[in-house]
Amino acid sequence: MYDITVTGYAGDFGSSLIYRDQRIGKELGSLYPKSFLKALDEPMDAMKVIQGDRELSELFDYHLREGLLIQASEGGIYKALWELLRAHRLGAYFSQRAIPVRQQTIEVCEVLELDPYRLRSEGTWIWLTKESGRIVRLFERASLKGSAAVIGHTKKGPGIE
Repeated sequence: MYDITVTGYAGDFGSSLIYRDQRIGKELGSLYPKSFLKALDEPMDAMKVIQGDRELSELFDYHLREGLLIQASEGGIYKALWELLRAHRLGAYFSQRAIPVRQQTIEVCEVLELDPYRLRSEGTWIWLTKESGRIVRLFERASLKGSAAVIGHTKKGPGIE
């Protein structure tokens, strides 16, 4: 069985796109300080962090070759996790609270009544791995602005709990 590890932030790309809409950006600007919203100007791309570290890049290439990772794009973290688990006919135990998400994304989603875990998350990767501790350490060493976390574990069977 595998650990489920996330590198990047849930909904980061989607909340950035939403913020760029003039009307919504103006509304958010009236609710929050510009310094707080600055993180929405440039969503975090975990791939840049991965490519910048040789050891992390080798781990990424291995997991990609083996089909053990997926980018959380349209449909967000939940959709990507579902697809990855389904492809391996695995179930999972995971904690939503453990999924990395920026406070700015949460605020955007609250204003618009959206789910940050279903929001576009290009640049965020979900890994099925037996080397989660190593990936988290390498990722955090390589980037001060990035995030990596173990969110759960796989189990036998096709269902998700």
